[in-house]
Amino acid sequence: MGGAVLALADFAFAVSTNSDHCHTVTVNINVDFLEACKGERVIASTRPLKIGGTMVFYEIDIEDNLGSLIAKASVVGKRMD
Repeated sequence: MGGAVLALADFAFAVSTNSDHCHTVTVNINVDFLEACKGERVIASTRPLKIGGTMVFYEIDIEDNLGSLIAKASVVGKRMD
């Protein structure tokens, strides 16, 4: 399940950062796993911490559909445009 959670965090980051048509790639991603998923679905919420000229920093929460926080990710990205 850990790989799927990491992939979801990276995908949520990509959707959030590329939605403004500015291509952004992941430079670093770190995931802290907090507890096992007990629900049937997982949901990612993104929050920008800093958006610079070339670098962006995001925090991503991964929760299950029961509301339990199962993982937190920190992502650094580079804007390519």
